[in-house]
Amino acid sequence: DVAIDDDAPGTDMVIGGTHDNGTWLTNTSLADVDWRQRDGSDGGHCAIADVVRDSLHLLTSRQRGVIARLKVDPITGDFLAGTQIQPAGAGGVLFINPFVMDPVENFKVYTATSNGVWRNNDYRPIRDYSGGAVTLNWDHLTTQPAGEYVSALAVSRSANRILYYGTAEGRVFRLDAASTAAPGSVPTELDMGPEFPAGGYVSAIAIHPDDDQQVLLAVSNYQVVSLFSTTDGGAVWENVEGNLGSADGPSIGDVAIVPVDALYDPPGSVQRDVYFAATTTGLYSAVHLADGATEWRLEAPDLIGNVVVVSLATRPSDGTVVAGTHGKGVYSIDLGGVAAARDEELPAAGRLAQNAPNPFNPKTTIAFDLPRSEAVTLTVHDVAGRLVRTLAADERLPAGRHAREWWGRDDQGRPVASGVYLYRLEAGGRSETKRMTLI
Repeated sequence: DVAIDDDAPGTDMVIGGTHDNGTWLTNTSLADVDWRQRDGSDGGHCAIADVVRDSLHLLTSRQRGVIARLKVDPITGDFLAGTQIQPAGAGGVLFINPFVMDPVENFKVYTATSNGVWRNNDYRPIRDYSGGAVTLNWDHLTTQPAGEYVSALAVSRSANRILYYGTAEGRVFRLDAASTAAPGSVPTELDMGPEFPAGGYVSAIAIHPDDDQQVLLAVSNYQVVSLFSTTDGGAVWENVEGNLGSADGPSIGDVAIVPVDALYDPPGSVQRDVYFAATTTGLYSAVHLADGATEWRLEAPDLIGNVVVVSLATRPSDGTVVAGTHGKGVYSIDLGGVAAARDEELPAAGRLAQNAPNPFNPKTTIAFDLPRSEAVTLTVHDVAGRLVRTLAADERLPAGRHAREWWGRDDQGRPVASGVYLYRLEAGGRSETKRMTLI
């Protein structure tokens, strides 16, 4: 699993649990900087919480339902203290057991069991180095369904704080006001419709950040209908696996919804969401969910390729998407526009593509599309915003695809230092910026 701080746009900290090798952290997007281990055993689900008394709280997990709260330096990521916080006597758990942090009240945690869902109302008072499972501030939020492992759960950002969760036996539930509901609350079991596979393993649930009625749900395994969507809080579900649903279609491990309207200038110029599916054959995206006709497109075919993607983390405020793979590392992108968008869906300023190759040395190509003839300025800046190189200066270009090469030199022809650089396209009165890494 991978996690980022979804309350801190522009930050680079990522943590991730790894098979047999613990949980690791980086606080830079530079590809050549080593990650640091912050927890042991089999790393599982994780989260980045808040700074409390000069320490940043991280939540990590290990096999058999162990959840840890780690305190690290908020700048360097250096370890300060830690403790286990999983509930005592909670019941059976999966080997890698899911938990989620409340997206608004980051001090609350929901964890899955074979007997419903438990909620910790505030893990902060739990003392460091407690030595094992605890009871402090844990409530048995719901006992349903008894005897079935909860395999995926998600909590909305809305004031209603809806909890959606699914089981390894193919059942899906909804509990409203999950952050304040009384212990023993009774959820609503959702009718998933006739196409939902009987006994299907619910592997992931994503709730739209701005609409708690819009949900994307994944079922893992092969040769089963694997992706379902609802826009009415679970009353009606539709099959949206589209071209991923062939006999040779992949298994789905994680899903995400990223609204991109706010990433355009001015906001409101585009109304669109990007949907992501992490699968056994790579990372896919779609911009329209059209029942069985949804077209999913492979992201970063030359970078991530067809490797197994197991986990996604997203930050709606700046369009950051992070993908964790099986054996090929972690990748991130700042959307700044629509992933895998069609030419006819371009905003008025065109679409700025991710440079390729990235990372690069010594040369990379920056491509962009124009829906009409425009005066274009394309510039490269360092991370402090200082101009490094001008690749096009108010140059009028015809509609279509264009590209410029950058050889890692400034406007005086001098080689620049390795590191992260920003490239910015200005056209049609709007602008778009992306990041690239020179190694």
